[in-house]
Amino acid sequence: MNGFNSEHWFPHIEKLAVAYHQSCRGRGCVIFDEERIASIKQSYFGRNLFAKKLAYSGVLAGKMDRHKVIALYIQLFLEAPVFNLGPKRRNKDNPTPAEMLINEKFCLDIMCAILTKWPTGKTGKTFDSIKFADYKVFFLKLLQYYKNNCSLPNYYKSIEELAERFEFDKSAEYYKYRDNVQKKHVFSTYALAHIVYFIEENFIV
Repeated sequence: MNGFNSEHWFPHIEKLAVAYHQSCRGRGCVIFDEERIASIKQSYFGRNLFAKKLAYSGVLAGKMDRHKVIALYIQLFLEAPVFNLGPKRRNKDNPTPAEMLINEKFCLDIMCAILTKWPTGKTGKTFDSIKFADYKVFFLKLLQYYKNNCSLPNYYKSIEELAERFEFDKSAEYYKYRDNVQKKHVFSTYALAHIVYFIEENFIV
């Protein structure tokens, strides 16, 4: 495990996103913002670092466990969704329920991929989707609620863009606001990590 970095998963996530888009491509209902993945990747380090500062009392050498890493991935991909519904061309092009929840389902698959393959990709573990079926709809609803209500949808943008958006200057008020937003996100990371842990304990075999 020495040298293992949780950012290792981004290339796999990118491949998964491409596969998701290709599955909907013929219908033209889903638009894939591929460049947004690069923006999310850039913001991941800062969010990860801030979460560790709160968790380890400033000891930055500590590594977050897989449940918190997965929770952070889910948050970032819901705050800045890589998939959007495009304009329908014909009545039959109305998006399906799966397409309407494509970002939430994408995050579910990110979680399953990491839980079954952490850390090296060869674990022999599988996700019991049949057993999880009764919980799936509630989990997707939870992710949908977070996506629709997260306080800063474009959080991956730079501090300068954040300041301009809220018309703050580099004052104590601005930094206090920024830290409060970050703490709220970290709280959500830890709450979601507990759910990820529950899923691993009960549905990864």
